[in-house]
Amino acid sequence: MIYIPKEHSSVLIVDDDPGICEFLRSALQNFGHQPQIVQSGEEAIFSLNRDYDLILLDLDLPVLSGFEVLKFIRSNQKYKHIPVIVITGDSDRSSRIDAIRFGANDFINKPIDLIELQVRIKSQLNLKQAVDEIKFHKENLEILVEQRTTGMLNLLREVQNQQEKVHFSYLDTIKTLALSAEFYDKTTAAHIRRMSMYSELLARKLGLPDKDIQIITHASALHDIGKIATPHSILTKTGTLTEDEWKIMQKHTIAGYEMLNHSLSDYLQVGSQIALTHHEKWDGSGYPHKLQGSEIPIWGRICAIADVFDALTSVRPYKRAFSNEEALQLIEQQSGKHFDPQLVKVLLSVQKELSQIQEKTLKFQKIDSL
Repeated sequence: MIYIPKEHSSVLIVDDDPGICEFLRSALQNFGHQPQIVQSGEEAIFSLNRDYDLILLDLDLPVLSGFEVLKFIRSNQKYKHIPVIVITGDSDRSSRIDAIRFGANDFINKPIDLIELQVRIKSQLNLKQAVDEIKFHKENLEILVEQRTTGMLNLLREVQNQQEKVHFSYLDTIKTLALSAEFYDKTTAAHIRRMSMYSELLARKLGLPDKDIQIITHASALHDIGKIATPHSILTKTGTLTEDEWKIMQKHTIAGYEMLNHSLSDYLQVGSQIALTHHEKWDGSGYPHKLQGSEIPIWGRICAIADVFDALTSVRPYKRAFSNEEALQLIEQQSGKHFDPQLVKVLLSVQKELSQIQEKTLKFQKIDSL
């Protein structure tokens, strides 16, 4: 869908001086906007239910001051996004600082200069339009994902709405979502299981707290959840991806982050960071944001090396399965390049445990082959 900006912006004028109100009304109409006038703070609050794009607010209002109106706007989730330009005849620096503290976006002094007024209004409206466009595209991405995965996302929403009461439901939902995402990409249940166990092993050997070890054990399964939003034709393509297709494929990191980031669950918050950063590389050559070194969260660094090790030691349509020794040799060559050097050392030190994990997950490979 294409974002279509409003043809005429709606502007609320809040001032108790009738002369200034009429002056502003006329100016705004000439600028092509739709002004609405109120002359008190109380009226301003009552009229906020209208869909305003901008508020011009006088600070010196009777009964309910402009500061109080501004504080109300910024404390209300429904209205806090509306830009506010404070119109004041007060040159006192402390008043301006207070207005900024309460959330003013800009100022204009009385007497009002028409050119300055037009420029400041245009600047704030352009900024709001940009924010609205981002919000629009984000909402449409969510709709697209919902259309393709309605059942799974309903489960996710249900879990998000009952965070404290259904802790174990989170874990079940994580497994379901992760498995569904992996099947889109023609990989396996065993891959998800091994990823969790490799990540747990590395986190434990690093000495992370028990709570963090438990979180990454489950959250690592969500590393490729964003592939739900990737076109099926790209996920299943057997040949080399084109440059445009590769750019689309890379967006699965951001899509995964957007899907999970709004949850208050520690598991899904960490899952969102893993989804976003597990393709970043230690030397800064990864994607999507080319993070470097410790800029990459430890969650992403752990899952990156676990994911690559499992990919190297697994059969793919385009390659044989490498032995553990071969895979570890290749990973060691990428120490300080693709991977965190400390994690490479840890991985090399747990070869026996890696083999044990692979043996434990053989039953999942049998399930995949059914």
